[in-house]
Amino acid sequence: MMTKIFNLRNIAVAALVLFNTSCRDLDLYSRTSPSTGDFYSTEAELQVAANEFYRDFMFPTDTDKYSDNVFARSGTGHELYKGTSTSQSGIFKNRWADCYKSITRANMMLHYMHRAENVTPEDVWMQYRAEALLTRAHQYLYLATHYGDVPLLLEPVPLEEAYDIRRTDKEVIIDQAMEDLDFAIEFLPEAYGDADVQRFTKASALAIKSRYALYTNRYEVAAEAAQALMDYGRFELYPNYGELFLEQGQQANEIIIALPQSSAYGEKRNIQYDIQRNAGGFASTTPTYELIDSYETAEGLRIDDDAASYSYLNPFENRDPRLKMSILTPGDSLMDLYWEPFKKETWDIQQEKSIKNMDSWLSNTQGSANPCGLLFKKGFSDAMRGSFDIVDVDIILYRFAETLLIYAEAKLELGQIDQSVLDAINRVRQRAYAQEIAEGGTYPEVVTTNAQELREIIRRERRVELANEGLRYMDLIRWNLADVALNRPMIGIKTEGLSEESNMFSAIPEFDENGLPTYDHVIDNHNILLNRVFPERQYIWPIPFQESVTNPSLGQNPGW
Repeated sequence: MMTKIFNLRNIAVAALVLFNTSCRDLDLYSRTSPSTGDFYSTEAELQVAANEFYRDFMFPTDTDKYSDNVFARSGTGHELYKGTSTSQSGIFKNRWADCYKSITRANMMLHYMHRAENVTPEDVWMQYRAEALLTRAHQYLYLATHYGDVPLLLEPVPLEEAYDIRRTDKEVIIDQAMEDLDFAIEFLPEAYGDADVQRFTKASALAIKSRYALYTNRYEVAAEAAQALMDYGRFELYPNYGELFLEQGQQANEIIIALPQSSAYGEKRNIQYDIQRNAGGFASTTPTYELIDSYETAEGLRIDDDAASYSYLNPFENRDPRLKMSILTPGDSLMDLYWEPFKKETWDIQQEKSIKNMDSWLSNTQGSANPCGLLFKKGFSDAMRGSFDIVDVDIILYRFAETLLIYAEAKLELGQIDQSVLDAINRVRQRAYAQEIAEGGTYPEVVTTNAQELREIIRRERRVELANEGLRYMDLIRWNLADVALNRPMIGIKTEGLSEESNMFSAIPEFDENGLPTYDHVIDNHNILLNRVFPERQYIWPIPFQESVTNPSLGQNPGW
């Protein structure tokens, strides 16, 4: 399995190599640096080129900021649910550019690596070829699921030919990508003997294949790939859900692919927008009430169920344990600071004293405290206080819990509901309740085989298990629910008349026929943070404006 990238220093070398090539004439020879004229001829050069496939932009991802799970006060929300995106929006242009930059680098290696066919043993050469094909497939699957029909380039393209490239049918793109992944599955190793050399494995290709097969309704392919991972023999759920995303979980056998962060080599993420103002952050990225209300009660019931022991006045008690492992709730602490959104002062554990609470609307004179009174806890630890942009905990991109849920959903949609489906879901739920089970308690086991009931359970399970991991947006897209979930007002704390006895919730939400919480009946009791707008056209992203102007043959997607 691959848990993180093996050697970040090599990446810089590879970047210099490939940036020194020409788009017009790809066989230029440089006397001072490697070029396509004489490169890709030895195993060492293949390795340097393959190292490039592990740069962060080579891993196309979304963020829950596109979805109904997250509100980002900075910029007053994301343009994908504000209805303000255009074909000139940076998100469409930048993601397209990154994907095709990655495809070009993969194609360069695939085109020229025949020069190194004498590399022995042969499986080493095939492994590097598989890494390139996996990288190309990953980009094309992202492009096809987001942009629809896109140009399919399988060879380096001279500049003079680039102005008349046409788009290829989405299904052909997906077929090609799946074929490339099958090659990778065949020729990549199951694991590497040296733990310090962790690259793509068969499992990496299977994980990508299972996710995107699910995204494209190829349920049989998704189920088979997920089953192969379940039979792989190297993956298991990490015992503690909360710790999985922290320093303690970095080498967990649950992780299939992770994007490394290393302050030593300048690969790091900035968490300042995510953490408390009292810890030096901006507290501007907040989970939505819709996400909070999607967590079941400890009995496995939706919170509006008449049998549920739930009170909106005490909303964080008797809930799915993942709620408090993922969300920083009132009265909890993180980074040695208590989170108290309704109090003028809070306690600094590190300094052992009471301090002004900059995260409360009662004491924040700038009026820019957290709009929902909640923050994410998942992926953050006490040790990160003061770090901001030097957090080097790896970002998990593919993990085994998702594999289990992919298997369950694919089998459900194939009409093959059996005990293996229930077992896959329950393995994920058991881990969530691991502490309770260890103390002699139980967990809410799923036993229903009713397709509609099971569909709602799986969708809710994906939402809470994978919260803030960047998968919610494509779930809404593929379930055809984006125009439902993202055309509703987003609510937050009603700041007028606040006191230290205030409560962030004002009633139990109502749930629609899709199992999504709604708040029309209590809208007057809350601030409306944003009237979200998701036009139908946004189900398929536009061809970036500059691309369509440069090459009119690309055309444009409907509505853009």
